[in-house]
Amino acid sequence: MTPKLLLLLASTTLAAPSMAQSTQPAQAQTPAALATNQPAIPAEQPAAAKPEKWQDRVSLTLGNDFTNAYFFRGIRQEDNGFITQPYASLSIAAVKTDDLTLNLNFTNWNSFHDNRTNASPNRGSFMQAWYEADYVAGASLVVGNWTAGLTYTWLDSPSGGFKDQEELAISGAFNDSEALGPWSLKPSLTVVFETSGGAADGQDRGIYAQLALTPGTDLDLSENTKLRLDLPVILGTSLSDYYQNADGGDDFFGFLAVGPKLTIPLPLPAGFGAWSISTSATYLLMGDNARDFNAGDSAEWIFAAGFAVSF
Repeated sequence: MTPKLLLLLASTTLAAPSMAQSTQPAQAQTPAALATNQPAIPAEQPAAAKPEKWQDRVSLTLGNDFTNAYFFRGIRQEDNGFITQPYASLSIAAVKTDDLTLNLNFTNWNSFHDNRTNASPNRGSFMQAWYEADYVAGASLVVGNWTAGLTYTWLDSPSGGFKDQEELAISGAFNDSEALGPWSLKPSLTVVFETSGGAADGQDRGIYAQLALTPGTDLDLSENTKLRLDLPVILGTSLSDYYQNADGGDDFFGFLAVGPKLTIPLPLPAGFGAWSISTSATYLLMGDNARDFNAGDSAEWIFAAGFAVSF
């Protein structure tokens, strides 16, 4: 059985508009000013634009999540024992203009299981616990409120728990915050092609499609601190051979996941990075074929907690 994590879409920070010359006209000298020989009040001049440093175009995020179960797109990987999932993500704004931003994104995501899930017996103790290592490279183009992405993912199992696989994903997202404000949904669509190696269901390589909505709002904890409450809703489907049963029959509906996520910023000095902790509870409802990978159970609760720091 082969897992995956997709990383969807990496960093989408828009470039700040360049400093333009002031549009405020200079005040003309009135006859009274001329008569008293007083100079006219000069127009307010804009502050000189500071040259951009390369560090301003680079962001790094490090984090770790702890969870009671790991389901990959509705397909169970492990739901017992201690599971920790550290990750690192680097985003580089290769191009920044007033009209668009082109980001290059690189991510490493991992899953360690003390149950040694499907581990090969000839691996060392540490490697047997290292169930999954995903290496992700991609690019995202941000134009206005739209983001388009192209991502390659190599899913490796250092423990030998599953056959390595490769994926290519295309994605699109729309930020509707300007139009809907606190009612924004931030819809996104991702299509994944299994291109090499194994497959998530262990059979034929397939095509996966995911529709996601991420409504959320900021909650005031204090004058200077806000909490972030999100309610992501994710629908995973098979466009071709992605959720196959033992007989090779495909199921269009893979899973539906919904549940709240609370993110709390930590009040640390800026020089230490932007730290946050988070907790989430997700209700996972699986289709018929995904249920077969879960010992016949069609629904699960998944709880997670973690921390992250961004520079």
